[in-house]
Amino acid sequence: MRLSLDTESAEVTRFMGSKGVIELSEFGLSYSPQPGVDLSPSYYSGSFPARLRTPYLAQWHQEHDPKPGQEPAPESLIFKGNDYDDLRPHLWNFFEAVRSRKPVLQDAVFGHNAALGCHMANESYFRKKPVYWDSTSQSIKS
Repeated sequence: MRLSLDTESAEVTRFMGSKGVIELSEFGLSYSPQPGVDLSPSYYSGSFPARLRTPYLAQWHQEHDPKPGQEPAPESLIFKGNDYDDLRPHLWNFFEAVRSRKPVLQDAVFGHNAALGCHMANESYFRKKPVYWDSTSQSIKS
């Protein structure tokens, strides 16, 4: 998984298996089947001496290249969804809670618990040892 927060690149989660590749993006899902056979000679062949590389490439192409017009064309499937902005409903809930004086879903305790893991990671880094949360004293301890 590659995280690309705060960049121009889209976040993509990719599952690679023996039958193909599934990619999950913010607004879609795609499946690209793979035949499970070599589609090109080994990339190591570029390091072979010419006297070994030339016969290897010739034999590989003779055994693996499909006949013209019979090339396999794997069909990819792509599913796209609607753009969903999760900020708007979040702000709407907040403004409605302010107007009605009802409690918000994500209160200060929720925010504290959400940030606690990050605080503990920073403390562990700076102390150069593992840390844990002591709920009785409400503090991070080593």
